[in-house]
Amino acid sequence: DVYISIHQNTYEDSDNEVSGIETYYCNDTEGSKEFAQLVHDSVVAATGARDRNLRESDGLYVVREADMPSCLVECSFLTNKKEREAIASAEYQEKLAAGMAEAIYDFFYQEDK
Repeated sequence: DVYISIHQNTYEDSDNEVSGIETYYCNDTEGSKEFAQLVHDSVVAATGARDRNLRESDGLYVVREADMPSCLVECSFLTNKKEREAIASAEYQEKLAAGMAEAIYDFFYQEDK
């Protein structure tokens, strides 16, 4: 019914301190922007990670070709030592999963729909 593609980011420049969560969606699929915004906000809130914003893109195959509301979440930067260590921990992974689960629930069951 919905699709979340989970990824880890990198930053190829010399700045190894780049951090945070980015979430991508394709505006061509109905409901994707709303779904992506819910996922992004919930995951950022659950983890306390830096908010690197919601981003529209039609260049990402997994969200462009999805037949349902979808998003791609870049959960951390592997080029940042602190984030690399966090994403390897069960505690941080649980926070990410809880944020995503909350967003899925809200997408289907929030009262103002």
